[in-house]
Amino acid sequence: MYPKNETILIPVDFSDQSMIALEQSYNIARYANARITLLHVITGKINNDDANALTQESLDALTDKLNRLSQVVTEVSGLECSFMIEHGRIVPAILDVAKSINARFIFIGSRKLSIGPITMRLIKEAPCPVVSIKGKFHRRGCKRIILPLDLTKDTTKKVEMTAELAKYFNAEVKVVSAYSPNKDFRITKLRLLIEQVEAYFVNQSVACSTKLLDVGTKIDSISRNLLDYADDVNGDLVVIMIQQEMQIKERIIGSLARKVIMGSNIPVLCLKPEFNENKEEIKL
Repeated sequence: MYPKNETILIPVDFSDQSMIALEQSYNIARYANARITLLHVITGKINNDDANALTQESLDALTDKLNRLSQVVTEVSGLECSFMIEHGRIVPAILDVAKSINARFIFIGSRKLSIGPITMRLIKEAPCPVVSIKGKFHRRGCKRIILPLDLTKDTTKKVEMTAELAKYFNAEVKVVSAYSPNKDFRITKLRLLIEQVEAYFVNQSVACSTKLLDVGTKIDSISRNLLDYADDVNGDLVVIMIQQEMQIKERIIGSLARKVIMGSNIPVLCLKPEFNENKEEIKL
């Protein structure tokens, strides 16, 4: 559990998808012992001679609507809820608010068939983990957490976070990794890593099962097989590490992570590693 002053930030534009993201946030908000802050960003002009500008009357109506929504959130979730209205560009406004309130998580819904540039930029630049939600439905609770593994050095953080979530929800962790049959040395390393991670979960009294997927060599095939597996086992949440350490400390969202985020029908919790030039191999 986290301290009571933790906050989860939910950007809302009153679209169906942002409402799905809001309702899905209750699961982790309860886990994090957090309050919810709703954020609406006004991108147009306010109170000037432009006929398309937002009038004071419209601003008052928006404030009223957000106030009513925050009351509903409190009644339904049992969580403290407040709201904010900001004016400006969407991504910078969300990032600024997330920093100012020290948000623990950001939940973002996408109305498009694929995750758009706004969501991708938020995931890349946010000061906290981001949960992206593209699916058109949400589940109550969390029974199965999908944890994809690879051979990067940033496994510890997502394993520890997954263990915390699993213990709170009394959920089973489904550890899954993809391999190519023409790289036997990777299969050996992956099996060793999976065994270490499974032993960690057992030591934490977390139910765990593992799966190795033979997916060939194409990134599309790897991500599709991982997501098909998540659907087949009725997964409720995917936990991934979205950035890798690059030259000159450059941070990017890797191709595989991007395809998982864009293709997942269930929420994806996106974590970022802390940069450390002298980082050693993880020890679970």
